[in-house]
Amino acid sequence: MNISFVYPDFENLGTEYLIAACLDEGHCVDYYFYKSQDIIFNQKRQPDFEQLARDILRSDPHVVAFSCVTDNFRNQLECAREVKRIRPEVVTIFGGVHTTAVPETVIKHRCVDCVGLGESEESLCRFLEAGSLCGDNFCLPHHAVPGFVFKFNGEIIGKFRLPAWPDLNLLPIPHKDMVYRWLPEIATEYQVMTSRGCPFRCAYCFNSFFFDKKHPGHMRRRAIDNVVAELLVAKDRFFPKSIFFIDDCFTSDPGWLLPFLEEYRRMVALPFSCSTHPLFVNGEVVEALKRANCVHVNVGVQSLSDQICKNVINRKGSRKRIGEALQTLKKWKILVTVDHMLGIPGDTLEIEEESVLFYNKYRPWTISVYWLCYYPKTAILQIAKERGLITEGDIVKLNEGYRVKKSFLVMDGDSENPDQFRGIGFILNWLGFLPKSVVNWLISSGLYKRLNIKNYYFAVVLPRLFRCFHPKNFRGRYHLTRFIKQMVFEFRSRMESARRYLWKNTKNDI
Repeated sequence: MNISFVYPDFENLGTEYLIAACLDEGHCVDYYFYKSQDIIFNQKRQPDFEQLARDILRSDPHVVAFSCVTDNFRNQLECAREVKRIRPEVVTIFGGVHTTAVPETVIKHRCVDCVGLGESEESLCRFLEAGSLCGDNFCLPHHAVPGFVFKFNGEIIGKFRLPAWPDLNLLPIPHKDMVYRWLPEIATEYQVMTSRGCPFRCAYCFNSFFFDKKHPGHMRRRAIDNVVAELLVAKDRFFPKSIFFIDDCFTSDPGWLLPFLEEYRRMVALPFSCSTHPLFVNGEVVEALKRANCVHVNVGVQSLSDQICKNVINRKGSRKRIGEALQTLKKWKILVTVDHMLGIPGDTLEIEEESVLFYNKYRPWTISVYWLCYYPKTAILQIAKERGLITEGDIVKLNEGYRVKKSFLVMDGDSENPDQFRGIGFILNWLGFLPKSVVNWLISSGLYKRLNIKNYYFAVVLPRLFRCFHPKNFRGRYHLTRFIKQMVFEFRSRMESARRYLWKNTKNDI
């Protein structure tokens, strides 16, 4: 069976796992990458989907698979439309977070033949096995396959129900070779996941509906030797300079973490980054992280308001635990990045003024400021609807992959009134470069309100750029390299367009 996977803009670990699973089953696999948008740097371009579809079809796939998040769903849909227009007999499969959230909406599109729900490494292979080759084409199964819903003779076959969780230790190592050929610069930082699931149900997150009582066992970890084996293969094959553990909460299970870090220190020892929650940070854990060569920890805080955490976003923790976590990480000289969210329903300037003073006291290395964006089926949608912040029509738009507003993740999001928080956002982005006394004065005097700076590069990019020069900031330099390459690509594209325009007009004049 020939199957082609399509994913834009970034590395996607889920797609890499699916590629590996299909290769293990003996299928012929291709991977296609295109650039359409960068939600970090607020860059968008209009791909030539007709040409992309022709490139995909050049390898004669029987099946073309599209993984989607809400932010790329419309582009993946457009690509699928072109594939079906040129070669209608090719079967298209949609999966990923967005598809799992609203599969009934996704499968209504004429260019979508099948939808895969949840973690599909095993169910995709069973789906392909249940089908058959009819001449040069893939014929859909005649019966339902758990985890898949598809159209057959005008009917919808299957149930919109998640398949059983796969055993993470039985999955093959994610296949990165094809992805690295498209994005060679990302090979310097090897992304790996040691667990799936999250111990929390934050209202703005996919986990707030994806994992519920009907699907026990959502929080699963791979065996220590299984993870180490993958990393040893990665070292020998790709020569990464650092490792990034992309688990939702890497330190949530000390009983697994501490022996793993000891084995990692002995066998791998590359500098690494990870993400965690303040509730899972203590002296023993941080000491073990440091000994294993951890250089950077991303700590999810989001809000320092007890009321918002409890009644709106369903976050656990307290200011005391957050402060202790930051102090402990700084004591062991690990770079600390704090995620902080603006524009949450119920947020006020008074709350955010207190947040700035709190961060000014503990001084994390950097603060990543994000703005709340709504996503399909998340619990916060009902709260926002009840408060009149969004409508049922907005929710329908989200399900179709459109944003509620023309929002930008790091500048305004879906906030009702982003202008009132821009001064706060500016100070948070620049806090690491401002003296404590200056920050306290700006807040106490209210002068921060005049820093209503909408220039994205000055408000957000420049402080992040300065931090890229820190010797331990591997992730920052990767993003900087990617940003520069995109700028060069944009410049060359514009120069080429100008050259073609001039040549065309000069030819007409002649």
